[in-house]
Amino acid sequence: MGMLTNKLLCNPVTRMTSYKPNLEPTQDRMETAFVVERTNEIERKLRDIIVAYLSIECKTREKFVTEILLNNALINLSAKVKAFIHLSNINEWPKIKSQDFQVIMNTRNAFAHNFKNEWHLEIEVDDEGNSWLADSYVFIESVTGSGNLSKVKRADALYNFTQAYAEVNERLLDILKMHSNA
Repeated sequence: MGMLTNKLLCNPVTRMTSYKPNLEPTQDRMETAFVVERTNEIERKLRDIIVAYLSIECKTREKFVTEILLNNALINLSAKVKAFIHLSNINEWPKIKSQDFQVIMNTRNAFAHNFKNEWHLEIEVDDEGNSWLADSYVFIESVTGSGNLSKVKRADALYNFTQAYAEVNERLLDILKMHSNA
């Protein structure tokens, strides 16, 4: 063994036993938290609507369906959306555009899993050589259901998400109110 190897074996590196996360509230982190938390809220409302529709009288069984069968780790958001759309169609509930659900799910995935934070700067120059910053943005990427790569400005994705969220949330609240009054 070489001298360096002997040193490493004889003098082990002391490891930290506790790590602290960097929770500095940057704009990117706050936007990502907004998207993820609002998507979780939509998923919770879908779960509550499905459970209310089932009208389970036994509280133990209702708790099992709510906490186990419809748990996010077992039944994903996409499956809950499909079940909801089916129930919506057969019950003539207020319609929600499936495109709004797609925007919510795709944006959530892009914000949660996109690690590219490259800034793009657009500089404009006039005929006299004067230049200025015309736009600056970050792209987020996602792969569409058809397998194509999609690049969208982060701010545009956030705007589209917020509009879809507001529409879906309002319709889900209407349906929850219908079930609470039944």
